Amino acid sequence: MNIMHMGVFYSLTVLVLITIIIVYLIKTWHVKIQAGKEQAYQKMSEELLALQRDTSEHQKQILQELQDLNNRMKNVEKILREVE
Repeated sequence: MNIMHMGVFYSLTVLVLITIIIVYLIKTWHVKIQAGKEQAYQKMSEELLALQRDTSEHQKQILQELQDLNNRMKNVEKILREVE
């Protein structure tokens, strides 16, 4: 009976060790996946920031063009009033 208890003890010990190893591997795998996601989010954030800068520059250019167009239109209106 003593040998039987030792066999059960060794079996349980091996089972616990295997479980610990599996949990460790799963956690390691999860950390690697999270690190990959963080890198992807960082890259996406940088791309969006660059896109935002470009959009801001384009908006400034459009605003300047609209102001120029508005000034030209005022000049045309002034000339038309003078002609009447």
